Amino acid sequence: MQYNTGAPSVVNQYLKSGRVQFGESEDCLTLNIWVPRKDRIVESLPVMIWIPGGALLSGDASTPNYDDTSFVENQNVIAVTMNYRVNIFGFPAAAALDGRHRNVGSLDKRMAIESVYNYIYTFGGGPSRVILLGGRLESPRTDFYAQPWYDDPLGLLFNRGQWEIPRLPTAKEFPTPPRGNR
Repeated sequence: MQYNTGAPSVVNQYLKSGRVQFGESEDCLTLNIWVPRKDRIVESLPVMIWIPGGALLSGDASTPNYDDTSFVENQNVIAVTMNYRVNIFGFPAAAALDGRHRNVGSLDKRMAIESVYNYIYTFGGGPSRVILLGGRLESPRTDFYAQPWYDDPLGLLFNRGQWEIPRLPTAKEFPTPPRGNR
């Protein structure tokens, strides 16, 4: 599979900070699929779908931290990352649009997940062994994913979604105890 460029996003505040990711493409509805060597596949493998985050403003699956090559070499699992429309392209808040057209980024994710569910068996994966994962800002959305499609078995499949364990606070973030308790 081709490891592709990222989805287009509006760069506004990221331009000054130097966090602009060039090489973006409008051909963003893609999946990256990593599969272990064929000799290691003995049964339908678990499938991890990772939704890249960026607070729905930016981010894509083509950054090096989403390259799961070494992970699948050491685990008997299939790893999938996806791209979807972000920022104004994925979540336009235009008053002229009805509700069905304001969350096209979420519909992109739905389409990607449906594709994995329907075709992952061709890569040796088990459709009933899929888990949806996300990073710091995307992990809560793995739970929200089941809500719009609560009566759909595919939506219910992801009740096994994974939230990220929050980072531990630093010493500076702990409140200072009152003087009398020192």
